Amino acid sequence: MRTWEYDPATLGTDDAAVQWKLERQVLYGMNRGEKLDARLLRKFLPKLHLPPEYRRFLRLVLS
Repeated sequence: MRTWEYDPATLGTDDAAVQWKLERQVLYGMNRGEKLDARLLRKFLPKLHLPPEYRRFLRLVLS
């Protein structure tokens, strides 16, 4: 993931950190070859702060 906002070593693995990382991956993109974890995306999609069109597209892709 391409971002400058955090140090990956200090991000953590709790639910808030995973949600934060997923939001940034969806909104800002990822490095070439990286893929979103569909299991995590299904779990956190209702909690993610995303534009409605992104949310509709992700629901379509995940169904």
